[in-house]
Amino acid sequence: MSHILHAVFSGEMAGGQRVCLDLIRDRLAAGDLVSLATPSRGPFTERCPEGVAIDVLPFRTLRDLIRLPRLVRYLRRLAPDLVHTHTAVPGNILWRLACKVAGVPLVNHMHIENYFGRRSFKARLVRFLDTLTSSFPACHIPVSEHTARSLEKQGYPKERLFVVHNGVSWPGLRVVPPDPFVIPHPRPIIGCVGRLCESKGQADLLRALPRILEIFPDATLWLIGKDQQTGGQYELRLKRLAESLSVGGHVVFWGHRDDVLELMGRMALLVLASYDEGFPIVLLEAMSLGVPVVATHVAGIPELVNDGETGYLVAPGDLGALAERIVRLLADPDSRLRLGQRGRQHVMEHFTKEGMLDKVRSVYAMILDQHHATCH
Repeated sequence: MSHILHAVFSGEMAGGQRVCLDLIRDRLAAGDLVSLATPSRGPFTERCPEGVAIDVLPFRTLRDLIRLPRLVRYLRRLAPDLVHTHTAVPGNILWRLACKVAGVPLVNHMHIENYFGRRSFKARLVRFLDTLTSSFPACHIPVSEHTARSLEKQGYPKERLFVVHNGVSWPGLRVVPPDPFVIPHPRPIIGCVGRLCESKGQADLLRALPRILEIFPDATLWLIGKDQQTGGQYELRLKRLAESLSVGGHVVFWGHRDDVLELMGRMALLVLASYDEGFPIVLLEAMSLGVPVVATHVAGIPELVNDGETGYLVAPGDLGALAERIVRLLADPDSRLRLGQRGRQHVMEHFTKEGMLDKVRSVYAMILDQHHATCH
């Protein structure tokens, strides 16, 4: 039996936390002891299984470097066999330093490529520290080949990059129960799932909506996700944008939902208009349900979506192409069916949850064997 400590960026539910939850359940099923370190509680921690020891630790920004000795003491007291992080760049740096001092092997799960913002002194410092400490973990797990290439280009050691694509389980046939929140009369539903923020491109989708409504005046856009970063201010901006475009009556803001798969099953198609991504689980889920997808040609998405075969890809910010692809699919039910079936088959052949878990198990076994050999 091993003791695995997972560390996350926050207690909110996002792609990284979804993967972490799958890994936690897998290790518990194998009889391992699992702990979780998080800066805050939230929907993610509420869904953690019984038996997971949850510690709230405020280690999230570089300002927390001053409390690094506390993190080292925590690791020495907990004595995990392995630490697996799902954090952003500052958190990665903190956990690398602490694990190095405490002598605990570390895995960094890289759910998206690194972004350092403006060319300021702080950005250069963060990039320098991140690159400098990139040799400390036993392994990095990028979720796409694109992410791995960007890390290697930054200076990460290539021999410690082990790509593991995200995966989903086969959902099977689902009977969607009635939901009183659902609009009662039939309309073609365009869905978008993801936290509400600029990088997810919901504003572009709203700006493309008037062109879509010219052809399909009964279409409805569902935005499913929570504004996790601005306390609702960005959601308010999106609602004001919808009103200014005179499409407010065609947009439903669902907020956070636990029944996303059921809602996806009602969609004519799912759209992800992001400017940056890792390897989006929402695309995997939609495709596994046979829901056709339109997404942007960024990061790891082209490793999942073959344009014209398993979905459609457009350039980020290209509102004309975005609207055209959506209209094309809404106008052609046969094409939607074919694209959805191909996407479903592609995901189930190449991106299953069991395949993802099996690769991570191999990483754990390799690292723990090396660590035990070194200790003895």
